[in-house]
Amino acid sequence: MIEGAVSENRQSIVRITLVGGDTGRLELDVVVDTGFTGYLRLNEDIVEALGLEFRNFVVNTLANGQDEQVPTYIGSVDWEGELKPITVQAINEGDHLLGMALLSGCRLTIEAGPGGAVAIEPDMCEPFAVRR
Repeated sequence: MIEGAVSENRQSIVRITLVGGDTGRLELDVVVDTGFTGYLRLNEDIVEALGLEFRNFVVNTLANGQDEQVPTYIGSVDWEGELKPITVQAINEGDHLLGMALLSGCRLTIEAGPGGAVAIEPDMCEPFAVRR
């Protein structure tokens, strides 16, 4: 089980381990965002540090209706001891986000309130499938 907590500003935070290129592993706190349909959004600095392989660009429509073009990369996440390939969107600034593609089929529970528990039960998740 992947566990975390709700922050003072009511964000659901969990810690994940990313694996990339020759640089090894990086533990990182990410915000669980059920409005984000991708796997992960990370700051460009993290993507560079991990040496992730460029994949392509995607166009996302934001909540305000604006479209943004975002570069994507191929990465991996240590998902409860199993290495899972994922796509990572690189952004200039903002929170690191864990989206619904990574949560697909998992059970997510949140005790909504500062200090509340956040839990992702990966053993219930669907198999990962990243298209190249």
